[in-house]
Amino acid sequence: MDYHASSCSEERFSSLLFADKLLLWSVRLWADALNRGCGVSELLRDAYRLAGAGDAYLDLDGLMSIVATSASTSIDVRCTKCATVSLDEQAFIRAVAVYQAGFPLFDASEIFAPWLPPTARRLIKPNIAKLGRKFQHAGLRLSCEAGSGPLPRADAGVLAPDPVTA
Repeated sequence: MDYHASSCSEERFSSLLFADKLLLWSVRLWADALNRGCGVSELLRDAYRLAGAGDAYLDLDGLMSIVATSASTSIDVRCTKCATVSLDEQAFIRAVAVYQAGFPLFDASEIFAPWLPPTARRLIKPNIAKLGRKFQHAGLRLSCEAGSGPLPRADAGVLAPDPVTA
C-alpha cells in the first residue's frame, strides 16, 4: 500500500463518528507498520479491547494482510495524522458498513474490485463479516459518512448503496 496525496478535498477525518475513526485509524496504522516493518498487534488489540470490540483486530489483520499481498494497484491509505479521508479509505469503511447494514444482495467484498482479483475478494469476505459483526456487537455502528453515495471513481467497480439512507 502506498501513501500518496490526492488533489480532492475528501471527507475530513474529524467529521467522522468514533466507529469510522477507529476503523480508519486501524487501517492507517496497519499500513504504516507494514511500510516501516514493525508490528502493531498489541496496540490494535488494546485499542479494540478498550472500544469493546475484543479480538476484532485479528479480523482487521486478516483483511489487511490479504489486501496488502493481493492488491493489483496502489491503494491510497493516508498517514495516521492526515486530516482527510481518501476515496480508497472510504471504501474500507463502506465495505464494513454495508455488511453491518445487512444488504443480503450486495457483496461487500466487491467494493474491493478495483484493487483485488476475484480470489482475494472471496478470501476477505469472512474478515469483513466478522469485523462488521464484532464492531456492531460493541455498539460501534459505522455511519458511512465517509463516502455516502456512490464512490466517485472511474474504476470504482461495483457501487455500494449508502447504508445510512438505503
